[in-house]
Amino acid sequence: MREFWRGLLTLSLLAGMLALSPSNPVTADDSVVSTCDEASFDAALATALSGGGTITFSCSGTITFTSQKVITAPNVVVIDGGGQIAFDGNDATRLFVVNGNATMEVHNLELNNGSGDGGAVRIRSGATLRVVNSSFDSNGGGFEGGALDNDGGVIEVVDSTFSSNVADNGGAIDNDPGTLTVTNSTFRNNSADFGAVIYNDDSLTIVASTISGNNAGSSGGAVTNSRSGTLTIAASTISGNSANSVGGGIRNFGSTTIIASSIVALNTAPTGANCNNFDGSIISQGSNLSDDDSCNFTASDDIENSANVDLGPLQNNGGPTKTILPSGTSDAVDNADCSLSTSADQRDISRPQGATCDIGAVERVLGATYTLCASYYTGAVTSPLSGECRNGTVEVTPFDKTFCIDVYTGKLLYQFGRPCNPPRVGHTMPDDGDLLTCVSLYTGANRWVTSHSQCSAYELPNTIPATP
Repeated sequence: MREFWRGLLTLSLLAGMLALSPSNPVTADDSVVSTCDEASFDAALATALSGGGTITFSCSGTITFTSQKVITAPNVVVIDGGGQIAFDGNDATRLFVVNGNATMEVHNLELNNGSGDGGAVRIRSGATLRVVNSSFDSNGGGFEGGALDNDGGVIEVVDSTFSSNVADNGGAIDNDPGTLTVTNSTFRNNSADFGAVIYNDDSLTIVASTISGNNAGSSGGAVTNSRSGTLTIAASTISGNSANSVGGGIRNFGSTTIIASSIVALNTAPTGANCNNFDGSIISQGSNLSDDDSCNFTASDDIENSANVDLGPLQNNGGPTKTILPSGTSDAVDNADCSLSTSADQRDISRPQGATCDIGAVERVLGATYTLCASYYTGAVTSPLSGECRNGTVEVTPFDKTFCIDVYTGKLLYQFGRPCNPPRVGHTMPDDGDLLTCVSLYTGANRWVTSHSQCSAYELPNTIPATP
């Protein structure tokens, strides 16, 4: 079974990699939309449909649709919003339909307020949809699939976010039937009666993704896997979801669910807080974490009934999507078999960062080294988590320097050769050895700690080396 799992995981990751780049049609009619209105987009779409091509934008803003746009075979149509375009259905129309044997790719785009089944995109039998680095907000209101409705096609989703989408079945996505692969993506605040995020009755693979804060009126606060559905979950975090009846996280109804190296915890429901299985199979491949025994996590390296799941909030922890970071002392840290995980986490940080891989979508960085920047005015030491030291600060090389530590707050200061004023104490490098600090995700401020396990979910560990 483990060899089967590894093969399936490899295929799903390859599918995600393929989705990262637009397809290259043999003949392409590319278009640039210079005026952000529906008529200009319709003209560009007609050009792309004539021979297959890519649509880009030299304008920015929201384009409101008054009618759905239909993608037809045989050509590939790629729409790249460049991170500056939103399509809006005004709660009155679906945005797109992809007909049989046609292919559409969506990159760097927002698709909002589409109406009906598959409010953003509905794909027909034989069609293909690839979604990369895009977001879907407040779509749906129909019976199936608030944002995406798969009626027998293939959907690949990478680095994307689904929020506040609504339907009766599958608040974000309905996969009935079809093939759906989700990688490095986040789902939050979606709702449905069955499957607040996804309703699945065919083939569904979820890899390195986060599902949190969704609600089902009946079953499946995250996913309802029904009848002939096969659900595979790897290196993902399903937490903080709820169902009003059964399966606060996962509802498995007469189907098969396979889970590895994932957190399914802190979900709520009257029956089966995290998982509910009826006339089907929930199979653990190992290295899973839960705070109850409803998911049958009894395989190698599984942790059931944990009192120390200890997860932070859904927030920006780096990467294109929001994630949930485990604390330094969480049972998720250093407790996963790396052969059951992914080579990189949801944020594309390589695994492992500690002794072995972490359970769930996010790999906690332990003992990393970040640049030190000292304020000319206050001496406060901060670390930019990306980029360089900001104006008003200067990079400080730790070797042969004395830092001042506030004994009450642990706040780290550099006084540019001046002595530390009480109640601050000095720490000289390298005489006193490495200096362990925690870096705030919000301010970049460093505070001294005796152990990196003291870093909160809002901080990243920083090891200041004693030698140059």
